[in-house]
Amino acid sequence: MQEFPDAEVLGLDYSSGMLSAARRRVASNADLVHADAQCLPFELASVDVAVCTEPFHWYRDQRRAVAALAEVLRPGGQLVIASVAAVVESGESTVRG
Repeated sequence: MQEFPDAEVLGLDYSSGMLSAARRRVASNADLVHADAQCLPFELASVDVAVCTEPFHWYRDQRRAVAALAEVLRPGGQLVIASVAAVVESGESTVRG
């Protein structure tokens, strides 16, 4: 957060346990939200950068998750998906296409 002191940070997880762990580790100005990544509770075109680290392979509908993330991105926004697990169901074309 030192690099972007004025950034509004939102964290989202479906797991209450993960949110509790995050609350102990993140800056106090981060807003943590309990929600499903396939149905994001954010306004359309309201996010500059969306980062999805590690849960992507757990999503039942990966295409829907990518679509939901894309919907909340502002024009020119960036989506970063990082996963060491296999991208299943829809494959690499969903992430890259």
